[in-house]
Amino acid sequence: MSEDDKDTICTLLPYTRMYNFYGSTESGCTFIYDFNVPNRKKNCIGKPTYNVKAILTDDNRAKIESNDETGGLLATRGGMNMLGYWADPAETEKVLKEGTVYSNDMAYFDADGDAILLGRKGDVINVGGNKVSPDEIETVAKKNGHNRRLRMYSG
Repeated sequence: MSEDDKDTICTLLPYTRMYNFYGSTESGCTFIYDFNVPNRKKNCIGKPTYNVKAILTDDNRAKIESNDETGGLLATRGGMNMLGYWADPAETEKVLKEGTVYSNDMAYFDADGDAILLGRKGDVINVGGNKVSPDEIETVAKKNGHNRRLRMYSG
């Protein structure tokens, strides 16, 4: 959900607790963040859920420390993780090792222990020689979509 959409929801429902649940098909819900709070953190997915062990790794799956300038790849371990892809050990090996699911989501842990997403490794589209992330395309598409809807309703 975009930060603008979160702002809109919080404005419309100021006394309602709103949560962002983060996870994947391979690991289920692994982080939760209450985003209807003062001083909300941009791109924050919160803290790991109960019984989730979350780490950041380098490209070789070695655990690393990170900050907002040196993010790592998010990996999770816990009973919610899949056991593997059905009848596909080669694909399973790409994301799962010894119970830990390794994602391509880049993040860092801030001073409060919250995970802040930085993007997704490998999700870059080459457009006219420029590297563009899907997030950038989605932001522009949503903005243009909202403008188109506004023009439709305004006459």
